[in-house]
Amino acid sequence: MLRPGRPSVSDADVQAVAALMDSDRRQTIRQLAGQTRLAHTTVLHILKERLSMRKISSRWVQHQLTEMQKWLRYDAARTHLERYEREEDAFLSRIITLDETWARLYQPELKRQSNEWRHHGSPRRSKFPQTPAMLWQRFQDDGNVSRRYSTSRPRVKKPNEDRYLAVTAKRNRRSTASDLSHQLSSATGTIISRQTVYKRLGQIGLYARRLVRRVPLTATHCRLRLARSREHALWTPQQWVCVMFSDESRFSLQSDFRRTFIWRAPDIRYHQENITERHHYGGAGVLVWAGIILGSRTDLHVQLGTMISQIYRDVILKQNVRLLRGAMGAQFVFMDDNARPHRANIVSECLQSEDITRMDWPAFSPDLNPVEHVWDMLGRRVPARQPPPTCLPELRRALLFECCNIPQDQIDHLILSMPRRCTDCIASSGRHTMY
Repeated sequence: MLRPGRPSVSDADVQAVAALMDSDRRQTIRQLAGQTRLAHTTVLHILKERLSMRKISSRWVQHQLTEMQKWLRYDAARTHLERYEREEDAFLSRIITLDETWARLYQPELKRQSNEWRHHGSPRRSKFPQTPAMLWQRFQDDGNVSRRYSTSRPRVKKPNEDRYLAVTAKRNRRSTASDLSHQLSSATGTIISRQTVYKRLGQIGLYARRLVRRVPLTATHCRLRLARSREHALWTPQQWVCVMFSDESRFSLQSDFRRTFIWRAPDIRYHQENITERHHYGGAGVLVWAGIILGSRTDLHVQLGTMISQIYRDVILKQNVRLLRGAMGAQFVFMDDNARPHRANIVSECLQSEDITRMDWPAFSPDLNPVEHVWDMLGRRVPARQPPPTCLPELRRALLFECCNIPQDQIDHLILSMPRRCTDCIASSGRHTMY
């Protein structure tokens, strides 16, 4: 058997809400619920369903009129209406309307603040604009009409929350702004946007930047790099003048598009003119080798395929390195990067037979080799040619031409930076350097 139970809304609740509304029509749902101890949805149900009321804003009218003003307005309106009925549009064509107004600094009451509850169909209550402080009164009081100092919107976060963001970002430098915002919300309950995270971290000097790519180093690599850097850190330019630096690199028809920037609008990223095509494997390319020394350089060697020990001995050593060894004498020192073809037995026998001294160079140390910056110069010069090379013969000619046009003083500057490179390697305990 069903029991009637307690009604959701009693007549006493309706009368209590109606009495409060009669006393003040501008009360909010929250205020009514607090005074009647009813739920917000219950109060809203009583107002809309039981009392048939809805909340609208008051209508703006002119200042409150006296009886004399009302009679004059009525008499003028009746006179003008009679003349319009007699003359029609000819009467309106002779009328010129004029008016003046004040420029106010603020409105005393917002539309949202004037909302009140009323019955459907009841006349809308009028309100009269209060007299605000005007420009002239402001000028008489302060002597100027400039905007007064304002503290603006208060900051959402506190200083300790800023420190929490900084510590969290430094502990995990790969965290995104969204991750940091979620972590702060979980720890303190403060909800902030990603843009706020960017601003707060930027104020302490932390910015989102791309990671620097370097070759992986083991503890043995770092130990050998540190030992060689300590050995060569105090070398003079007279000692470096006898060292020939060499290296190989590969250049393809498709340049490194991570360096290429374009001007575009924010919403046209995937338009065809903003897209460049690139194979995952890099496309067709050539292998190049070069050697540099203070005041001179070798010719650029360009070949297809990979470098093998026989080609390295017959072309690189016998046709390029041996000539500089004969010109400089016994103080000549040859540097290579410990690649597998460089350490073949036939290569070691050739160096020994030609009496060429090989520099003991640590493996995985491209940042200590100045030739790497020469490749970087070529990597910028060749794609910048107009038009860029489209086939391997054009790429070969472009590489040879641009390599010859690299100023020798820039190459000498790279070689003379070796003491700084060694010092930087020592400061990092054999780890990666800024070069």
